[in-house]
Amino acid sequence: MELTQLKYFLKVAELQHITRASEELHIAQPALTQTIHRLEKELEVPLFGMKGRNIVLTEYGRYFYEKLKPLLTGIFDLPEQLQTMAKMENATIHLNVLAASSLVTRAIIEYKKLMMKCIFKLAKMKQMIYVILLLLQNFSTINLYKTKMKFLSVMKRFF
Repeated sequence: MELTQLKYFLKVAELQHITRASEELHIAQPALTQTIHRLEKELEVPLFGMKGRNIVLTEYGRYFYEKLKPLLTGIFDLPEQLQTMAKMENATIHLNVLAASSLVTRAIIEYKKLMMKCIFKLAKMKQMIYVILLLLQNFSTINLYKTKMKFLSVMKRFF
């Protein structure tokens, strides 16, 4: 099954009219009919039946339509969702804080007033790691190598 076949099937099923569906899809009516026939052949069940001069969904067609509609809607919505996600990530500020404070809260509120579309993601930094990072910043360069090695051996115990 191809995505195009499924898209065409949905349109024909919604309109229950091949000619109108082909006009809306901007394809030739014979090409649409052939696509639907190939899909029925692949599924090995009739999706449409004739009722006078009109087409109607068979029991298989109704079932297929009900299952397929939400899936394809989700697939067709994916590009927009990805773009929204990318925009949100570009507007997200990640903050690691030791503990919640009124200072951080006020700063976030004030910044949000200026940049309304900005999103903040707060993570609580583990106190021990924070203290170790502060200690590492204060060591002299001579002791830095030895300290790093000790730091790594200590950290292995925690992870």
